[in-house]
Amino acid sequence: MPEPATIHRRVREPMVTLGLVAVLLLGLQIPITMIRSVIGDRQATRDQAVAEVTENWGRAQTIIGPRVVVPFGYRPDGATEDAVGLASFLPDELAIDAAVASQPLTRGLFTIPAYRGTVRIEGRFSSAADQALGVPREALDWERASLVVELTDTRGLGSESTLTWREESVPLLPGALSQDPLRTGVHSPVSWQPGEGAEFSIVLSLRGASELRFTPFARNTRVSLTSDWADPSFVGAWLPESREVDDAGFLASWEIPFLGRDYAQQCLSVDEPLESVRSSAFGVAFLSEVDGYRMAERSTKYAALFLTFTFALIWLFDVTTGVRVHPIQYLLVGSAMCLFYLLELSLSEHLGFGAAYGIAASSVVALVAGYAGAVLRSHARGAVLGGVIGLTYAYLLALLTLEQYALLAGSVGLLVMLAIVMHQTRWIDWYSLGEDPAAI
Repeated sequence: MPEPATIHRRVREPMVTLGLVAVLLLGLQIPITMIRSVIGDRQATRDQAVAEVTENWGRAQTIIGPRVVVPFGYRPDGATEDAVGLASFLPDELAIDAAVASQPLTRGLFTIPAYRGTVRIEGRFSSAADQALGVPREALDWERASLVVELTDTRGLGSESTLTWREESVPLLPGALSQDPLRTGVHSPVSWQPGEGAEFSIVLSLRGASELRFTPFARNTRVSLTSDWADPSFVGAWLPESREVDDAGFLASWEIPFLGRDYAQQCLSVDEPLESVRSSAFGVAFLSEVDGYRMAERSTKYAALFLTFTFALIWLFDVTTGVRVHPIQYLLVGSAMCLFYLLELSLSEHLGFGAAYGIAASSVVALVAGYAGAVLRSHARGAVLGGVIGLTYAYLLALLTLEQYALLAGSVGLLVMLAIVMHQTRWIDWYSLGEDPAAI
């Protein structure tokens, strides 16, 4: 360990160099910003490819229903003619058993997490409590009652879909019986009277992409969902009561009482809480194992920190060894480190994020270590700098993959980096930097 009195390095204007390095750090944020723009453009291209594929296959699906709707006549305030509204009745019991198989679709470089499966819906309606609606019973046209199931995208609905109402097969017809053109689905005329109960069974042959959601439309809603997708993300208003996830797929189940939602068992079309219904949806998102664009965008957030740390190490070599490093040489090292993010992005579109990250990091470490060995006039010094940069990339990978502990890992990592710098510079006489060596 050198003594404090011996550390008077023959450095010419190191503080000026430090100022130039700070300017370079600010300037290198320009290519980092441009790379972030490229990431955004690639994400937009991917999203466009997803939209084009799902336009024909089927988008993210949300199943709303089933419910029985009954037309009724009423006269709006101030009107001279009667209007027709719809009264909606929700089932008392609802059991949904869905089994979907992943069927990834490709468009160019992009893979869309699509699926195909069968959704079986069984339930029971009790006798309709139409008096709770505030509509005279004689105003309700029970002869025109229909069972309605809404879907986000009916293009994903197969012709094998069926409805059994009170043990009789009933044909399904297109349309959700709504004046809102954005509400799509199927319906079927059914025979039901106020004092009667009714059991039903629906089988939906369904295609979709990205997500599958359900709504708790009964007093007691039970949902079981199985799939061969190994990386699900459970989303929506409720998480599953139980789940089993492994490399072969997942099994999840929900049981939701109607007290947890914000709408009643019966309502009129003029009072229908559509936003509350949509916000009560729950289910699963079929995510890719690793989203390369999201990872690349997150990694650029640490670019300024890693550039600063690398430049600080080179500057400390400059200060402690007396080997002058020109600002142009700092700029070349910084440019190589900026290229890491572009390499990571471009390779991940072909090889996946893990392989892309490893190749990009190894390439940049080898390039910087070899160049630094020549600039610092020592292959050992270059190897030390390359090793430290390699450790920072390993540290970055940990930050990207351990999302729940990213803040903790980042804080601890910064503390360790600062401790290393403080330890390695504790004997430097900072007041002597820039003095005439002949005067030392």
